[in-house]
Amino acid sequence: MRLHAITILSTLLFSIAARADEIDLVDKRGRSLSVEVVSITDEDAKVRRVSDESEFVIKLESLSEASVEKLKAIKAEKEQVKVTSLIVKKVDGKFRYFFDIRNYTDKPFEGAVELVLHNKMEGVTNGSESFATKQPIQSGLGTVVFFDAFTGPSSVHGDASVVAFSYTVTIDGAAVFSGAARISDKLEDLNQ
Repeated sequence: MRLHAITILSTLLFSIAARADEIDLVDKRGRSLSVEVVSITDEDAKVRRVSDESEFVIKLESLSEASVEKLKAIKAEKEQVKVTSLIVKKVDGKFRYFFDIRNYTDKPFEGAVELVLHNKMEGVTNGSESFATKQPIQSGLGTVVFFDAFTGPSSVHGDASVVAFSYTVTIDGAAVFSGAARISDKLEDLNQ
């Protein structure tokens, strides 16, 4: 049972990390185009064609309903506060986990982010910490936070290691964004 849960968690985390920005858009005439989305507004999308990397703007009104829905989903995903694992540093016998909290919304972010470290063993967490903004994080900017745990990444602790993290972003006490991802493979030993 534990192996099955680990496999499901690993598959979920790898699919989150491996998610590509490349999508196929179809216009109202049925023509298809493979693109990477650069930016999106309510009226149009700036895209980069995969075949030759040329950039141009497409009006949403020229696209099929399904393509418009894909773009709206990407826009909603990009307009979030996201957390990324940067590096793990071994410091004084503990492991310091560094995270980037980045504001992808169009307004300053004031709120809190709760981070939880998840162990490779099913149902085990290795610590959590909540970080409140001391000043607003402006749109497009971020801040780096860290906290310590006694359990290290898989390169140190194998089957009992921290392999993932989850986060919940709250504004005025209400959860507005959440996510999960793998812990960075980067490890630096500052004890040597």
